[in-house]
Amino acid sequence: MREPKQARPNVLVIEADDMRWDDLRWMPNVRRLLQRRGLTFENSFAPYPLCCPSRASFLTGEYAHNHHVYSTQDPFGFASFHDRRTIATVLQKAGYRTALVGKYLNGYGQQPLRSTGGSSLHYEPPGWTQWLAGSDHVWQPWETYGGNTYDYFHLAENVHKPRRCCWARRGSAGGPELPLTPQLRGAAHELVAAARFGRPGRIWSAAASGG
Repeated sequence: MREPKQARPNVLVIEADDMRWDDLRWMPNVRRLLQRRGLTFENSFAPYPLCCPSRASFLTGEYAHNHHVYSTQDPFGFASFHDRRTIATVLQKAGYRTALVGKYLNGYGQQPLRSTGGSSLHYEPPGWTQWLAGSDHVWQPWETYGGNTYDYFHLAENVHKPRRCCWARRGSAGGPELPLTPQLRGAAHELVAAARFGRPGRIWSAAASGG
């Protein structure tokens, strides 16, 4: 007799960037909504507590000396990351819908692809069903668009699946009406609501800092 199939859980990862453990004292909503309802690891260590190397380790489960993202700066960052096999590709292969909202890796959108040397401006890494990633592209003064991952009032994102306006226009006309945090929250909320139906989902919502 076959055992009944067990429902697979939905997974939501909220990552706050470059934080010390005691920074939570300035984040009452995080403490109230997440910390008090969750599990605290009291003896946990980050092998490389720097923004981009730590993100690459989260995506691959590897130490920096294996994934080769040693820093946030050239020639490292996004340009040194091999993205053919990550937690996203593994979960998607297992039947999950996956989504990223917010920051990906330092240099994404500006640095070249490791695989081909081509532009990463409109690049979508494998394994992501929906992609709403902040872009570090450096816009020239004469270009229509502006903003970037770290511009709190002019977030620039590469948004596909479904495609909608991808970049923040210069000035107030046509630009985002909300600061970065409400924008990311709204996008993540929509995806969480959609994940209640159909295949199980896994969402990575990553905040950005200057690091």
